[in-house]
Amino acid sequence: MRFTLSALKKYLKTDMSAEQLAGAMTLLGLEVEEVHDMRKPLDRFIVAEVVEETPHPDSDHLHLLKVDTGGGIIQVVCGAPNAKKGLIGILARPGDIIPESGEKLKKGNIRGQASEGMMCSERELGLGTDHDGIIELPAGAKAGEAAPGALAKTYTIDVVFEAEVTPNRPDYLGVIGIARDLAAGGYGEFIAPKIESMKGSFDCPVKIENKAPEFAKQFDIRYVRGVNNGPSPKWLGDYLNLCGGKAISALVDITNYCVVDICRPLHAFDADKVKGAITVGLAKGGEKFLALDGNEYTLAGGDIVIRDDTGVISLAGIMGGSATSCTPETKNVILESAYFDPVAIRRSAKRLGIESDAKYRFERGVDPASTEWGMEFATKIIIDICGGEASHVARTGANAWRAPGVEFPIEYFKRRIGIDMDKETMAGILKRLGCEVKEKGDTLLINPPSWRGDIAAKEDITEELIRIYGYDKLPENHVAADGMRPVLDARQSRRGAARRLLAARGLVEVYTWSFMSSAKDSGTDEPIRLANPITAELDIMRRSIIPNLLDGLAANAARSIRSAHIFEIAPVFASGRPGDQRLCAAGARCGNMREKDWSAPAAPVSAYDAKADALALLALYGIDAAKVRYSTDGLPRWAHPHRGAAISYGGKTVGYFGEVHPLALKKSGIKNIAAAAFEIDLDTLPEAAKKTPAKKKLALSEFQPIERDFAFVLEAGVNADEILRAARTASEAISAARIFDIYTGTNLGGKKSVALSVEIVPAGKTLTDAEIQAISDRIIANAAKLGGVLRDK
Repeated sequence: MRFTLSALKKYLKTDMSAEQLAGAMTLLGLEVEEVHDMRKPLDRFIVAEVVEETPHPDSDHLHLLKVDTGGGIIQVVCGAPNAKKGLIGILARPGDIIPESGEKLKKGNIRGQASEGMMCSERELGLGTDHDGIIELPAGAKAGEAAPGALAKTYTIDVVFEAEVTPNRPDYLGVIGIARDLAAGGYGEFIAPKIESMKGSFDCPVKIENKAPEFAKQFDIRYVRGVNNGPSPKWLGDYLNLCGGKAISALVDITNYCVVDICRPLHAFDADKVKGAITVGLAKGGEKFLALDGNEYTLAGGDIVIRDDTGVISLAGIMGGSATSCTPETKNVILESAYFDPVAIRRSAKRLGIESDAKYRFERGVDPASTEWGMEFATKIIIDICGGEASHVARTGANAWRAPGVEFPIEYFKRRIGIDMDKETMAGILKRLGCEVKEKGDTLLINPPSWRGDIAAKEDITEELIRIYGYDKLPENHVAADGMRPVLDARQSRRGAARRLLAARGLVEVYTWSFMSSAKDSGTDEPIRLANPITAELDIMRRSIIPNLLDGLAANAARSIRSAHIFEIAPVFASGRPGDQRLCAAGARCGNMREKDWSAPAAPVSAYDAKADALALLALYGIDAAKVRYSTDGLPRWAHPHRGAAISYGGKTVGYFGEVHPLALKKSGIKNIAAAAFEIDLDTLPEAAKKTPAKKKLALSEFQPIERDFAFVLEAGVNADEILRAARTASEAISAARIFDIYTGTNLGGKKSVALSVEIVPAGKTLTDAEIQAISDRIIANAAKLGGVLRDK
């Protein structure tokens, strides 16, 4: 948003400087990025009069000028065609910085003739685009006079503000809105515009019809006949140039002026080019529309359009059509002022890829009340500049503004902000903002003004009160250290510890989108689909982090990084229901755990590497690996069905690990590289396990450990984990059990032989042979419950 100091002071009575006003705007929430004072670069320039002009002796287009500076006569070599005796212009002297180029002027010697300065053009001084000749000032200007004062009589010398407007404050997109806010903040007195009601002397000859009242809440037109659409007055053209636009013709410039000045988009149709009645409604899919930008657009069924008997003449709220544009020959004009649905405007503009000042404001929400008074405001300027005679206003719909009516308890402010503010102060601030305020006991009944559509709830009122009161006035309250709670709760602390653990295991943390491709989804029910995805591929909320991690591995592989190890701790989204957002920790490895070396071959990643990562994470959460169970039922689609497992603890599935399924690798673009992954649902872990158990004192047995080996013949479907559990639970004296051999020969009839090594550590005394045999018998009995029998050969 660009605007000038003089435009601001038209609506704000203040003695503050431009720099002070910029600071005030920033405090109020309008971030001023740049303040460009046009006077400062011209401070060293002076008025000079040409007292003698002669041709350059060695050039057919240069002139030798004797120039009166008010303090003496100097020579200037000049190539301007309008250089002549008696001309009064602006002189730059050695040491001056030329605004256009930023270069410092030096004394020169041009074809053997000394030049002690430069007579400047409009473009060189940053006052316009004319570079065909030097500036000619009126006769009243005196040699030696400071340039800014002399130029101000002919040119617009102003201060230009450039500010960043947040989407929730469309009222800042008009100078009048900025002035209102500054006045509310106590930085001046608001000067309300004088809106003259243009009565109109005849009925509008063009009939209108509204076929989409839900999208065009109000639609007004006015016929103005007998206008003269010549060039704009200099003040208007200069104003638009300073605000980043350009002068086109009076009618067009007036509508653009209203956009910047009062945040009211309007459109002017050449009335003689409009055929029949004007109708506002929805486009028919496939219609073609030639816009003012010279591009032809194909419209969709939901686009709001304005049409006459020939077809679409305007894409409502976005851009007018070329067929009914105003030209210097325009004699009769139809002025349109309307309020269009912001969502519909944004949807159409985004689909068509159109940007315009009107669209930028309509999609954020203009003041609905300005539909009527904005028409009067613009009509007055048209008649003042272009002449003509205005009709009565033809209208469909009515003012779209309905104040939400906010009930604001006084104590709510203190509860949210932490400071006291009395009722009178609150009411004063809100009234200065344009709100209607009534008291009802300890509650304020507030109706926001029509230009503040962003105020609709208690939270908005609280923000407005503290914003105008001043964030810089908030007291500093230091919290006593005694009795303070930890900054992080147990869950947050554990999350940080999990990050450090996985990083220590050689995985690199990554951050991926919370979205993913539905083609890579591993869920069975319907996912959360995005209505407006950022790309076509990221069309659902992720239900697992693994597919995104696989994409990360693929990106590394595409850059010849074939061995990569990454992890992420982030939410996944099972459904749109409350509580179905879960915090998960996931990791993925690809390539080799150990690269090839002269002393050993490479070691590709496997399911056991992912299992080790998962168990290390569970141990951090206080879960004993011996109490974890595994199953191959219900594996996610990313996991290999025979080289992975579901992890259960306390009767609940808490995660998965395994090698990545070849189809999942293919979808992610990973070729000829081994990959393994794990995923743990941290929110599924039981509360008791989230507390790290106290470390047990190391107790070493004084007695020799005993090892016994067993070989059991089992059905092929019995998990190895089950036989290990059967051995470990046979006695408290068993410190470890591990599988050292699995045999599936044909002589076993489709069964398998699992060989275990069990370590027994005596406690307190040496075990007798009978006690050792009793432990062995219990191991055999537990195995029998799984259908296992001792292998005899």
